Amino acid sequence: QLIRIQAVKAAITFKTKKTINELINQMSVEKRFSKYIYRDPLFNGDENIYHIIKQRLLNEKDEKIIMVCLDLLTIQIDSNVFDIAKKYIHSPNLELKLTAIRAIANYPTAESAKILYSLYDENNWQARAIVAKSLAVWHSTDSIPVLEKLLFDDQWWVKLNAALTLSKIGVEGKQILKEQDKNSKAYVVANYVLSLG
Repeated sequence: QLIRIQAVKAAITFKTKKTINELINQMSVEKRFSKYIYRDPLFNGDENIYHIIKQRLLNEKDEKIIMVCLDLLTIQIDSNVFDIAKKYIHSPNLELKLTAIRAIANYPTAESAKILYSLYDENNWQARAIVAKSLAVWHSTDSIPVLEKLLFDDQWWVKLNAALTLSKIGVEGKQILKEQDKNSKAYVVANYVLSLG
């Protein structure tokens, strides 16, 4: 594993289009946790690497490659990347859908907020959990009504992410947590998050 990490770091130093595209190709066939060998060095890449990845995304049709590129570009998302991410928020490919939601969350605009708010009742609990977690980035009281609905979700991870995000919003968010009584479906998670400080 260590040898592979060093090899990836060495390859990235060349910063050529061919090298970066080969690393993207390899990353697309790796298992989830093995992708980090490639992801971390590429994620911290310079402007040249960013533009190579973005160009690949703009011209790509393969969903595995699109997912890798979206994941890598979430650190510096722009309107072009945002427009591509929007296409995949309802993808039947769950991993691509989740990656698209994360990308959209990193582009704080009125349109991205509207998209995230619309996903609070998404069928997949993982998507709802990511929406709840993603709203923490914005620290906006506008998201409180959506987070309050997610606080009563049937899935623990959705409730937990909603409660954690509410606690980060500030006084208004913490007040929602404090208002949960013992009969509330959100009582346990609300008290757990409040106990964290």
